[in-house]
Amino acid sequence: IVRIYDLGEGDGMLYLAMDYLPGRTLAAVIREEGPLPLEQVADLLAQVAAALDHAHGRGLTHRDVKPGNVMVSEDGHATLMDFGLVKAADHTQFTVLYRTADSEQFTTGGGTIGTPEYMAPEQADPTLGEVGPLSDLYALGIMAYQMVTGRVPFQASTPIATLRAHADLAPPPPSQWVEVPDEVAAVMLRTLAKQPEERWPSAGAFADALTAAVTQSQAGATQEAQLAALYAQVEEALDAQQWALALGLCGQIMARAPAYRQIEDLFEQATQGLTRQREWEAQQDELSNLYDEAIECMSTEDWDSAILLLSGIVDAGEDYAFRDVPKRLAEAREAQARAESERLARLKTLGEKVVATAEQLREFLTEWQELKPDRESVETAYGMLRELMLPVAEADGLEGEELQLEASKRAEDLQLQAKERAQTLQERVKAAVDEGKAASIKTKEDLLAQVVRSIPIWQQIGIEMVTIPAGEFLYGEKKERVHVPEYAMAKTPVTNAQYKAFVEVTGHEPPRHWKEGRIPKDKEAHPVVNVNWRDAMAFCGWAGCRLPSEQEWEKGARGSDGREYPWGDGWQSGQCNTSEAHFFAGNTTPVGQYPNGASPYGLLDMAGNVWEWCENWYDTVQKSKTLRGGSWNYDRTFARSAIRVKGNPDGRGTNGGFRCVVTPRSSP
Repeated sequence: IVRIYDLGEGDGMLYLAMDYLPGRTLAAVIREEGPLPLEQVADLLAQVAAALDHAHGRGLTHRDVKPGNVMVSEDGHATLMDFGLVKAADHTQFTVLYRTADSEQFTTGGGTIGTPEYMAPEQADPTLGEVGPLSDLYALGIMAYQMVTGRVPFQASTPIATLRAHADLAPPPPSQWVEVPDEVAAVMLRTLAKQPEERWPSAGAFADALTAAVTQSQAGATQEAQLAALYAQVEEALDAQQWALALGLCGQIMARAPAYRQIEDLFEQATQGLTRQREWEAQQDELSNLYDEAIECMSTEDWDSAILLLSGIVDAGEDYAFRDVPKRLAEAREAQARAESERLARLKTLGEKVVATAEQLREFLTEWQELKPDRESVETAYGMLRELMLPVAEADGLEGEELQLEASKRAEDLQLQAKERAQTLQERVKAAVDEGKAASIKTKEDLLAQVVRSIPIWQQIGIEMVTIPAGEFLYGEKKERVHVPEYAMAKTPVTNAQYKAFVEVTGHEPPRHWKEGRIPKDKEAHPVVNVNWRDAMAFCGWAGCRLPSEQEWEKGARGSDGREYPWGDGWQSGQCNTSEAHFFAGNTTPVGQYPNGASPYGLLDMAGNVWEWCENWYDTVQKSKTLRGGSWNYDRTFARSAIRVKGNPDGRGTNGGFRCVVTPRSSP
C-alpha cells in the first residue's frame, strides 16, 4: 500500500507527500504487453490481495480497485494506490462522468466512487447487496480477468450500459479470448458472481486459490509436456525395435497416467516385441551352445554329430547369428566323405586278413565294429567270410550261428547308439529353433510390475532431477575452490503429496500437523514440513535417493561463480519466499512458485520457503545436522547460498523440509 508521509497546504495548494513509485501502472503493463503469463498474474494478484486484506481488516473498502491504481516496479513489486474513495458519499448519486488516461469514472460530491468496468453489481444496483470488501473482491476479479485475457469482461457503449452488464449478464468465459486452464477460469469466474456471498470470502482466499490453480495447471502442463515427450520416445523406440527401451518408457508413462493416449496399445506392442526378442535371444543362446558342441565334435572327428548340429542351425533360417555355419557344415561333410572312404578302404583291407584262430577272429570282429559297419555290411561280410571263419570257430568250440549272432548283436548295439544320439541331437536342435526359451514374464501385468519396479521410486512419485555436472565451484563465505563429482539434484523440495506416498506405503509417522494423517487443505504442492533429519533419511532410503552433502547443495544453489543468491549477487524482492516477500507470506508457498529465482542449473526454491536438511554434521561435535537455504519466516540474510545453520536431527519445525539427490547412475 502506498505510504503517506505528510499532508498540508503551500502557496494555496493542498498536497500529499507520499512514496515515489518508479515503474508503470498495471494498466500500462497490460496495454503494452497484452495478456500476461499466469505466473505473473498470480504473483501480482497476491500482492494486491494482501493490500486489500490489510485495508479490509481495518474496516475500509477501497471502491476503485483497477489496474490504473496499481503501480508495478521493474522487479515486479505491486503497490495499491488511490484510497480517495474509501469514505465516498452515497454511491447512488451519480453526477459527473470524466475521462482519465486509463478509464472513465463516476464522481459524486466532488469525489469519484468507481470505474464502470470494475464496479460490482451491488455498486450499480443497491438491491443486489451492500457495498463492502466483497465489492473490492469483484473488482480484483475483473482485474485478474483483464490481466489474463487483455480485456475486461464488460465494456458497453455507455457507462450505464456497462454497469447494467455487470448486474445482468454472465461474464464471457476467459477461454473465449485466450487459452486458459479450466481450473484457473473457474477460480476467476467465482470471483465475478453476482451475489457477493457466492464469491470467495476474501481477497487472500481468491489469490491463494488462483495461485494453487495456476500451480496445478502448470504442473499439469509440465506433466503433459513430459508425457508427450516420453510418448514420442516410445514411438521412436518401437520404430527402432528397441523393445526394452520402449517398455521402460511405457512403464514411466503408465505409472503417472495409466490411460494416457494409446499407451496400452504401445505397451502391448513393446511387450510382444520384447517377448519375441527374448525368445530369439534364448534361441541364439541355445544355438550358440549347439554350435560350440558341433565345433567340439569336429575336433574329435565325430562328423556325423557335427553335421546333425550344424544342419539344424542352418535350418533355423537366415537369421542365425553364426555366419560361418555353412562353411563349417561343408567342411564337416567333406571330412565325413573322406572318413567314409577311409573306413570302406579299411573294411576292405580287414576282409583280406587271414583268420586262423578264434582269438584272431575275435580281434577281427572288434576291429570290424570299430569301423561302425551297418547291419547289412556286417551280414554281407560275414557271408563272404563265413566259410573261412567257421572252421576256425568250430575248432575252438564255437558254433557258427553263435558267431553270426554275436557279430550282428554288436552291430545292432552300435547302430542303436548312433540312432539315439542322432535323435537326441535332432530334438535339441528342433527345440532351439522352434521353441526357444519361454519368456520369464508371462502376463502384461507381471511385465508392467517388473518395469515399474525397475523405475526408481523418486521418479514414480514425480520428483524431477536436474543433473549438476562435475567441476569446481566457489564454496562457503571464503569462496574456496572445491571440486564436486557429477550428481543429480531434485528441482524442488519434496512436497506433501510426495511425502504422503512414502507415509502410505511404509506406515511412517506423518507430520504432526496433518490431522488424521491428511495433508492440510490445498497444500499438496507445498513443501513438506515438520520432518526431522531422520524422517528425511527414511524417505530417501525408501525412494532410492539420499540427502545432499553441503557442497552438493551449495553448488546446486549458487553455480560455479560464487554468487550470493541463486539468481545473482544482489537481493531482488519477489524472487523467493522469505519474510520480506509480498508483505510477508506468512507460510510456505507451493514449490516452484518463483521461477525467476532459479539457480544457474534451474533448481527452484533454493532460497526461502523451507530450510533444507543436508546429510552432513554441522561440526566435529556431531550433535547437530546442517540446514541450508533459509525459509518463509527468515529474512533475506539467511537466504544467501553460503549460509548454514545447525539443527537437532530429531527436531521438527514448520519451516523445515528437504530435497533429494541421486548418483549419476540413477540420474535421468
